Amino acid sequence: MEEITKDSLPQAAERGVFCFGGGQGLRTFAFVLRRMGLLSRVEAVVDNDASSWGKRVEVEGATIPVISPAELCRRIHGQAIIISCKAEAAIRAQLASYPETAGTPVGYYREIVDDWYVSQAEQMTFPHGLRSTKEPLIPRVIHYCWFGGAPIPKEFQRYIDGWHRMCPEYEIRRWDESNYDVTKHPYMKAAYEAGKWGFVPDYARLDIVYEHGGFYFDTDVELVRNLDELRYNKGVMAMDPSHRVSLGLGFGAMPHHPMLKALRDDYDACQFVDFHTRAERKTKAIKVGPDLQTMVFERYGFVRDCFRMQDIQDVRIYPIPVLCGQIGDRRIVTEHTYAVHHYAGTWVPDA
Repeated sequence: MEEITKDSLPQAAERGVFCFGGGQGLRTFAFVLRRMGLLSRVEAVVDNDASSWGKRVEVEGATIPVISPAELCRRIHGQAIIISCKAEAAIRAQLASYPETAGTPVGYYREIVDDWYVSQAEQMTFPHGLRSTKEPLIPRVIHYCWFGGAPIPKEFQRYIDGWHRMCPEYEIRRWDESNYDVTKHPYMKAAYEAGKWGFVPDYARLDIVYEHGGFYFDTDVELVRNLDELRYNKGVMAMDPSHRVSLGLGFGAMPHHPMLKALRDDYDACQFVDFHTRAERKTKAIKVGPDLQTMVFERYGFVRDCFRMQDIQDVRIYPIPVLCGQIGDRRIVTEHTYAVHHYAGTWVPDA
């Protein structure tokens, strides 16, 4: 089978596209297809789930029918197939078993998406700069949390040491059980009692930066540039490749920023629900920090587009090159990159 890449996709899609998989992978891929002007070329979504056949899925403003693999075999005639789910190997083996799909060009959405994201990130420019204020308003302080009492892994300690090198004039404050009350909010207290150390800072980091001002970073964040330029804002946050506002990438604010209070107080309506596997998280429909924060920003007009810089309620929200610095397993550091989030995923069960 001919392999479809980002560069060959436009030509391969000229006779139409079938996407195999109708879950989150399709939604991720549809964003790229829309930006490439190819979403209208998708004829149908193929799915192995019989309950979805005959239905329609809505993605990026398009409504696409869902068909069975048997229907794909009846309709395939020169169109391309993109595997739009994580079960790449199984779907490739399935397609190889069909005589009708022999010789059909096939691609995997993740590789196409990552290549497109990288190319977009590397081309981004900020003609008006990253500042939104004339004076630096965010204090020269970097906060981080480390709860649970375990030693900090050497890799994380190297990142923290790098914060000192990149920002020698900054105070770096560690917050743990010795100087922060993890019982002050029910969500945080429940996460702590469950031993889910990665969820305890979800509330704590907002509370700490609201009270003291400064920057916050998760311990798997590497700084590649001094942060002084970002201080010329009332608040700064960033988006991850899933188009969500992700505080784990790093964020900063002046003390008592109203939007940080709104994000912090949003946890008053949230109850921490423990989970032990990815499947259990999905079954319980558990929303994590980026989901919650993004929904709050959407109340004020935030648009899920990680390649657009947005100003929402005196918070400058940066696109992915600034504080994300990584797409999939690809490190992306441009002249506008200040941090690289290494996505250690210590909070993810089965990681």
